Amino acid sequence: VTLLGSNLVFSISGGLADGAYDLLTSTNLSLPLSSWTTNQSGNFDGFGNLTLTNEINSNEPQRFFIVGVP
Repeated sequence: VTLLGSNLVFSISGGLADGAYDLLTSTNLSLPLSSWTTNQSGNFDGFGNLTLTNEINSNEPQRFFIVGVP
């Protein structure tokens, strides 16, 4: 994870080449994953890598992210 201006940039490796992913997000870490919101969906690249950029909302005291594979 890298802070770039007002964005968090996630550099992810180890995914399935061309495999699907979902980026889930929540402001409450204790919620079950089924209650988290899907922020983005797509596919890893041909090498199983992925770069995601998310703007930081300064009005939120905290936000959590997890990458899942369906």
